[in-house]
Amino acid sequence: MRNGDVAKIFEEITELLELQGANPFRIRAYRNAALTIGDLTTSLASIAEEGTEKLQEIPGIGKDLAEKIVTILETGTHPQLEELRAQFPPGVVEMLRVPGLGPKKVAVLYKELGITSVEELKDACEQQRIQGLKGFGIKTELAILDAIKRAGTAEHRALLAEVLPIVEEIAERLRKVKGVERVEIAGSARRRKETVGDLDLLAVSSDSVKAM
Repeated sequence: MRNGDVAKIFEEITELLELQGANPFRIRAYRNAALTIGDLTTSLASIAEEGTEKLQEIPGIGKDLAEKIVTILETGTHPQLEELRAQFPPGVVEMLRVPGLGPKKVAVLYKELGITSVEELKDACEQQRIQGLKGFGIKTELAILDAIKRAGTAEHRALLAEVLPIVEEIAERLRKVKGVERVEIAGSARRRKETVGDLDLLAVSSDSVKAM
């Protein structure tokens, strides 16, 4: 199992913990772990062969995370991830990909309106059911609907060479936002896949609102 695969699992755990409303420090620990693992030039598997103590020498990786890494390397997943996945329909996580929707807003949409997919979200916006929720409004509703429609008409995948300069520019601009401590490119762009379906960035910030 490659480092990128382990980082992706930690990324998903981070997203699900955010949806759950977990402790911010716990969320940050997983996010930092995903960033650190993604930056490693040495194979995690080879480090793990020397024991969990060796994994704990990686910055930000304590005993708990080291043990989780070993489990992921051995099984390809982790019980915590499976437990978190069971708490939310798969489509709820997909809503996080809609520009302008962070974990808190997605959680509200799921808990208050029972929306479990991007398609259901689109229908709710068209029926003007979103604007009545706390923290939402007419402008937010229209922006969400526009983002969904634009995503639906976009090319499914683009060449890495075409999108890499774009995601690097976005990351560089985000690094200049006050309160943002660290930004890394994630997903298929980080793994240098030939084609990219979407652009993923991981950010560590003391002010999530400004970062979003």
